[in-house]
Amino acid sequence: MLRVLMASGEELAAIPAEQLTTAGMLKCELHRLSGIPRFRQRLVQESGTCLEEDAELEAMTLQLVVLPFASASELEMDEIIGAAASGATSKVQEFLQKQIDPNFLGYNDEGVFVTPLVAACEKGHTEVAELLLQAGAEKESCDTGAENEQYKIACKISHMNDKKLASKMLEGFEDFARGKTPLWVASERGHAGVLRLLLEARADKDCQNTFGQSPLWIASRNGHVDIVCLLLEARAEKDRADSVLGDTPLRQAVAKGHAQIASLLLLG
Repeated sequence: MLRVLMASGEELAAIPAEQLTTAGMLKCELHRLSGIPRFRQRLVQESGTCLEEDAELEAMTLQLVVLPFASASELEMDEIIGAAASGATSKVQEFLQKQIDPNFLGYNDEGVFVTPLVAACEKGHTEVAELLLQAGAEKESCDTGAENEQYKIACKISHMNDKKLASKMLEGFEDFARGKTPLWVASERGHAGVLRLLLEARADKDCQNTFGQSPLWIASRNGHVDIVCLLLEARAEKDRADSVLGDTPLRQAVAKGHAQIASLLLLG
């Protein structure tokens, strides 16, 4: 039996040794059980030796030491955002091994202020997203963007009384909506693997951006059949309308000519 004790001596877990083969696997299981991020964990043997990630396990008693988060420099922030966006899994892991808090904001290549998790999900990098979640990344973190002129104009348009006119005017400004969570951007861009990961992590499937558009709304509009299927299976709210024109996902699917998605929404 593998026994893991906290520094206080309290038993955190007792797991049959044959279920887990490496220290890295044990850390992932402890993250699942306790919420303690994998990269802040140190597993210490009775001899005082810390186990490496690839160390093989056997029946033993280990002490769990939880390290504090470290702050990243501005240069490191830029490098982590870039590595997450490009899918550089080993580079991201290298930074996370330094216990860097993954919930900072930095600029992506589009000039938008995002977290590393949002950057990874925008590009569909499932392995990087999984690492960041294991490191304690917030599932509901949003992009914030810069309050530039386009964003200010888009906000004013979204509050116009004439909703039909507002909808037409917003066609050139929708990219400036903010409040997009990792799950939202995965749905927008059609990244099914990332979406599945986030749904398994219990991320909010009905989150809305600043225009009130839900993940199901944007997936229906963009024609992502597999995304719509996953969201409907997860019981996403299919009748949730946006806050500009009051359009539902079904109305968007019909307006854009996505017949298969319209059928799924009607049947779902």
